[in-house]
Amino acid sequence: GKLGYADYFLVVRDIVRHSRDRGVPVAGRGSGASSVVAYVLGITNVCPIEFDLPFERFLHEGRSDYPDLDIDFCWRIRDDILDYVFHRFGDVAMVSSHITFQPRSAFREAAKAFGCSDAQVSYSKRRRVPLPNQSRIEAAAKALLGRPRHLSVHCGGVVLRPDGVAPMQPAEKGVMVTQYDKRSVEEVGLVKIDLLGNRALSTIRETIDVVEKTTGTRPDVECLPIDEPTVRLIQEGNTIGCNQLESPGMRALLRMMKPSNPKGLMKALALIRPGASSLGMKERFIRRTRGLEPSPPGEMLADTHGVMLYEDDAMVVASGLAGLSLSEGDLFRRKVKKIQSEEEGVALSREFLALCAANDTPPDVAADFWVQMTKFNSFSFCRAHAASYGVLAWASAWLAAHYPVAHWVGAINNNQGLYDIRVYIEQAKREGIPIYLPCLQKSEVEFTEEQGGIRVGLGRIALLSCREIEQIFQSRPFDSLEDFLGRTRISRPSLRNLALCGAFDWTGLSRPRIWMSVRSKGGAVPPIPDHTESEKFRYEMEVLGLSARQHPLFYVSPQRSTDSRILSQRVGRSVRLVGLMATARVAMTARREAMQFLTLEDEYGLFEVTCFPRIFQRYRSLVGTLGPYVVEGKVEQRYDAITLNAEKISHLGRE
Repeated sequence: GKLGYADYFLVVRDIVRHSRDRGVPVAGRGSGASSVVAYVLGITNVCPIEFDLPFERFLHEGRSDYPDLDIDFCWRIRDDILDYVFHRFGDVAMVSSHITFQPRSAFREAAKAFGCSDAQVSYSKRRRVPLPNQSRIEAAAKALLGRPRHLSVHCGGVVLRPDGVAPMQPAEKGVMVTQYDKRSVEEVGLVKIDLLGNRALSTIRETIDVVEKTTGTRPDVECLPIDEPTVRLIQEGNTIGCNQLESPGMRALLRMMKPSNPKGLMKALALIRPGASSLGMKERFIRRTRGLEPSPPGEMLADTHGVMLYEDDAMVVASGLAGLSLSEGDLFRRKVKKIQSEEEGVALSREFLALCAANDTPPDVAADFWVQMTKFNSFSFCRAHAASYGVLAWASAWLAAHYPVAHWVGAINNNQGLYDIRVYIEQAKREGIPIYLPCLQKSEVEFTEEQGGIRVGLGRIALLSCREIEQIFQSRPFDSLEDFLGRTRISRPSLRNLALCGAFDWTGLSRPRIWMSVRSKGGAVPPIPDHTESEKFRYEMEVLGLSARQHPLFYVSPQRSTDSRILSQRVGRSVRLVGLMATARVAMTARREAMQFLTLEDEYGLFEVTCFPRIFQRYRSLVGTLGPYVVEGKVEQRYDAITLNAEKISHLGRE
């Protein structure tokens, strides 16, 4: 009330209520979840008292900037939410982003000033030949670097009542935008509201839609119980398709930490961030969590075993060790975050250590926490953000444990790109879920639930256009192949793919015969033997990028003496496994050497492969396709997380 933000809270509540009234989940991102008022108004999804979220990280009288209520919505309705805001409040604008010249765009722009066309610039780059006035162009391009190039639209920033306060203009998308960027609008007194699209919420929304359709009940994803199936799924790291929990690093961390509730997931989400890992805090936290080393005495950071996990912890430590109030601690945290030079860091460290000494804090304790504070502060979540995402992650895992078919439909249709959809399909098959091929009579655009299984959507078929899909929907049901061909106008490449992926199987004709009928424009075709299982698999992979049949390794490597099930029995020993690529990530060691983490999969699950720098340099040109790969190496286990340290990698059949 003193700071004049009551209207701001009510406006955000109005926007959030519009989404909730439509049955769409919402999540408050960032420090705003520290506010009890925001929680009571339904803006955020976690109780700050239950999760011990310090309010001062969000708002206090010492702050000179504005509070931050970032709201995540289902990405599919985000544009509808923005539409509602523009119509509901009238005088509204999106915030602009200032796009600046980067090396390539600066060079092209400078070349234009010297009379060169884009085609000439492209030709010179491709052929590596200089342009006329090359040196002068390069000098001009250097002068352009970092200067404004054009305005873009901020991903979700909205301001109310900007007219007369900020200059505005229409964007190419048709919406009004401020010419000021996100920092400038605050400097002139406008409060920015971030309305962001989030695939995690979309996944959960679609999952509960499927649950409601199949069971008649709609789970309240913000009030889900803690139960054994969910805990088991999380602690075993079987969280592929679960938002925030599916990366290889996170699945390994879940096996190490064994979280058993949303608060445990909140800690895992914070611990996976680079700050804690770079300081060795992850190792210390896991050991203390598992009872392998004692936690320090005292109440400060007791719930994290004396380890700084969250951005707010810098504020709490400054308050507890240096005798500051939480508001003063937040201001000190901000100073630490803004350190630009070694001199600033030294001066602030002296100030901190002097305050700690005056508060009778032991010098070694103060020095240890100062190092933690300076190293991890820029690479960590605030506690409220971790709590919000922890609740969402728990909901995703709970739905996966209790409604696996609905979970996979939601995950596949809102895939976030870490794994190919093929990986999701294979995992669903391992869980005993039937996969039904596309069907012209039954398939929708996306994947759908059907009779306890998953039906592949027509949108998955290569070359089949949106116009052709719409035409199919308007014309069905079909009585026969001839009826289909007579009432639709589908291109020949699309018809070929429809035939080869099984979309015409409802006719009872063999796939080669269907394709021959199509090619002869419905003319008489003699009986033709159907494709073999291997041929069907090959065509389905070509057209769909996935198969409803056996795992791909069954067709390319049926005779194997080992598989991923043996890893837990061979710890400390060498093994040889075959797998397809699921995902890969390159990382840098402390010595700035490149290494790679691979996730491969076979019929029985995913397994992790570590390529240390020497191995990575030897095989980096080999790894990059689907595979399959043959990996030989030693099995290692660390706190229940199993990894294969690669010693040799080859393509199957080329060993």
